[in-house]
Amino acid sequence: MQKFFLFTVLLFPLFAICQIADSTKREVKLQGAINFRDIGGYKTKDGKTVQWGKIYRSAEINRLTAEDLDKLERLNIHYVLDFRGPSEVAAGPDKVPNNAIRISLPAGSEEVGDRSKMFKQMSTAVVDEVIGVKAAYIKATFQAIVNKYGSVDKFLKTEMGLNKSALRKLKKKYLI
Repeated sequence: MQKFFLFTVLLFPLFAICQIADSTKREVKLQGAINFRDIGGYKTKDGKTVQWGKIYRSAEINRLTAEDLDKLERLNIHYVLDFRGPSEVAAGPDKVPNNAIRISLPAGSEEVGDRSKMFKQMSTAVVDEVIGVKAAYIKATFQAIVNKYGSVDKFLKTEMGLNKSALRKLKKKYLI
């Protein structure tokens, strides 16, 4: 027991330093927002990794300065997903970079109920807004491909004529 305690006491500061270093690497310093971070580098359930510089998270962004908005434009922020409820938004509307689209997906304290339904609505709203196609159409298309070919890979090989090398390049470009 003493060894475990000593081990824990000695390693805890090391873990804390690693976490601080990780947070520092992720942080995007802004004057009007706290905790604005890049979430790249995190592992997904299926073992892939989120790409750096693609997805950011933050606390509220209703106090961003003009310099902050310029910085976000340089980061190529195209979509702002706002999870606050209507009264929270009314109290402090987001400031978004030029050419960015704000998508309201209330999931905060004002919204209660079935979380799985909420996440389905959120993903549907994002797909509809981001690529301009109803999520149900995309789902139906992929389901028809899987029904006929067994997998999307097999469809790409059979119908599109892609070889293994082309498939690897395609996956590398769009997946991690």
